[in-house]
Amino acid sequence: MTKPYYRLLVPAALALALWGCQDKPDTVAAEQQDAAPPTAERVFINGAIYTADGEQRSVNAMAISGDKILFVG
Repeated sequence: MTKPYYRLLVPAALALALWGCQDKPDTVAAEQQDAAPPTAERVFINGAIYTADGEQRSVNAMAISGDKILFVG
């Protein structure tokens, strides 16, 4: 009575196993290689920088690139 189930189960399991082993292109790695990390044009350190943030009101360092703040800490 279990043989009809095996006739369906074994090919389905084999198909799923083969489908899971197929080679997929690594799109995440390709996107990460194209996107270079931002580099700071100016870095200010060892100063009291007011952030107006409720959780972290002042920091000691800040990195700026163009008109964007890249990092505060």
